[in-house]
Amino acid sequence: MLKTGFIGAFAGASLLLLSACGGAAAPAGTSQSPSTPATASQAAPAASAAAKPSQAAASGSAAAKPSAGSPAASAAAKPGTKYKVGASAINSSLLPIELAADYGLYDKYGIGVEFNGTGVGNTTVAAMESGEIAAAYINPSNVAEAVAAGSGMRSVMSIGQRPSYLLVVTPDITKVEDLKGKNFAVANPGGQASVVAEVFLAQYGLKQGNGINLLNLGTEPTRTQAVQSGQVAGTIINPTFRDKIGNLKVLMDLRDQDMGLAGSSLAISSAVLKNQAASEALVKGTWEGIKLVMDPSQKSKMIDGLKKYLQVEGAAGEAAYQEMQKDFQGALPPKLDPTGVQKSMDILAQSNPQVKGLPVDKVIDNSIVDRLIQQGFK
Repeated sequence: MLKTGFIGAFAGASLLLLSACGGAAAPAGTSQSPSTPATASQAAPAASAAAKPSQAAASGSAAAKPSAGSPAASAAAKPGTKYKVGASAINSSLLPIELAADYGLYDKYGIGVEFNGTGVGNTTVAAMESGEIAAAYINPSNVAEAVAAGSGMRSVMSIGQRPSYLLVVTPDITKVEDLKGKNFAVANPGGQASVVAEVFLAQYGLKQGNGINLLNLGTEPTRTQAVQSGQVAGTIINPTFRDKIGNLKVLMDLRDQDMGLAGSSLAISSAVLKNQAASEALVKGTWEGIKLVMDPSQKSKMIDGLKKYLQVEGAAGEAAYQEMQKDFQGALPPKLDPTGVQKSMDILAQSNPQVKGLPVDKVIDNSIVDRLIQQGFK
């Protein structure tokens, strides 16, 4: 088990999700027109992120995959219904969701989307289980923990085909082996930053309690501050935050390492998965958001998004844009890689025995993406 430190969470409005599955209540918030971007919740650390998934949520494949003839499967997304989408990390990989919401790409498919930063993996899972959010940008291994505890949520599409991180260290570290015997900051257990760090460090014989001390410190800003203060000797961060590291050193670009891990995903709650039309609309809008990010003609929107959501601008904004083009190479079609997800689950199972033996097809569901491909969606 990893030592538990301060786990950063993001502050955001906690309004109940209004279900598209027949609810009569009006959607929370106001629909945004494509020309009027929605205001994003700002990331801020919070003191507690230990919420557990609700055991009362619907579970099992029947909840996640209603039969084609059932009322739930055939129901249309109620026009104008707004869904809240959360995130277990705030970084550039979120821009497909944020910009798709800003520029009306979800509205094309009959739904509205409001983005809410919900915090690290455990709090994001809890927000989906409680109905606070309908879907989330999250690592499939976090979804695996929830499924192992009885949840019916599923990861339904990839957002980037590989993890995107830089190894950032204090100036005295000149090679990975110099981290031996030191503290190293990771995210929460099961989070992508934790899984990637553990797999990478293990290649150098550095494992928790055997050569290195891994501390769960939450989000990139919190982890970076810990390195700057000397609390830890290193961490991994999204490349977009390169300009925020001050005098720290980028020792390695982990995108150049073939670790065989899958990227992050869009996961949808069990309640919303019962509505096929709404689930498809969430996937289609996010898919179009990825296309927007990859389209060179939309560069100005990307630069604006980096400034608005990540406070990255000027020369740093241009550099971040170029980093993102690397991150999204090969991102379409957005099918999840079962082998890569299974490897993340195997790492997680070392600290969470419930995940051991869990079939990967109970965690990911590529059926929506497969169906859209067959229908010619691009």
